[in-house]
Amino acid sequence: MTTFLPGIMVLGVGMALSIAPLTTAVMNAVGPEDAGIASGVNNAVSRAAGLLAIALLGILLANVHAGALRREVGALGMDGSVKERVIADHAKLAAEEPPPGLSPADAESIRGAIAWAFVEGFRAVARASCVLALCAALCAWIWIGRGRNGADGPEGLGT
Repeated sequence: MTTFLPGIMVLGVGMALSIAPLTTAVMNAVGPEDAGIASGVNNAVSRAAGLLAIALLGILLANVHAGALRREVGALGMDGSVKERVIADHAKLAAEEPPPGLSPADAESIRGAIAWAFVEGFRAVARASCVLALCAALCAWIWIGRGRNGADGPEGLGT
């Protein structure tokens, strides 16, 4: 609960603080005659970006998790076949369970390795999201408010 909740809460607050101003900026950038087109483009880009982000960040999570799991399980002093079975099931992410027939101590060690690998994947996704958010903020700082006439402020949005 304390591992993921703070990050998810920051994400939720950030989304709540950014979506409404973004939509307002898009809608204020066009005249009333183009409001429908602007709304449609805004929604289409938003949905496409969300799908792309989920896919790419999911790939990042899976790859970082697999690498971390390989390292963590490799560091355990267990039989090579047990390590191979754990690594082979890496696609289950945090839902993966240790292979049956292990001692309770070995099973707990593998659970710890699985959990740590998932946390590493989550951290990578959080870092990538932070970098993307900073890039978006930089783009907004550079371009929002600078219309075709070079004026700053709401009147410079190109209306």
